[in-house]
Amino acid sequence: MKKWMFVVTIILFGFISSCGNENVNNILEDVECAPDENYEKTEVNNGVDGGNEEMETDTINRSMIAEALGVEENSRNIRFILNCLNTVEAGQIQSAETDEINGEKVINVIAEDGTEYQIYLSGSGSVEAVKNLSTGEWPVQSYK
Repeated sequence: MKKWMFVVTIILFGFISSCGNENVNNILEDVECAPDENYEKTEVNNGVDGGNEEMETDTINRSMIAEALGVEENSRNIRFILNCLNTVEAGQIQSAETDEINGEKVINVIAEDGTEYQIYLSGSGSVEAVKNLSTGEWPVQSYK
């Protein structure tokens, strides 16, 4: 009985090892993560590569957010803020200023189309929620 269990364990371990990496890679390809310093986002639209324009927008947005927060441009939290800006389709932001509302740190942002957003940050600087001031909607909400 012990030999049989040992053989089954070896077979299962071999199967999991051979399939596991492929499944993890497939899952990771489907997950949209916050970009890191080496991230190059490209978008193909009818055969036209819009990657350079988006990279320029992200670079400008990164610089404005870093300046507003008083941190370096490669700060980890800026990547999450940029991801939120992409989620609400803010485009190239016109301005970014920090503020405090009810004891919470907020970044007031004016999007490319003039839409005003407030990005609420946690104590550690990660994004808690995003409010569209033009419509009063919360496109990104906190689950606290």
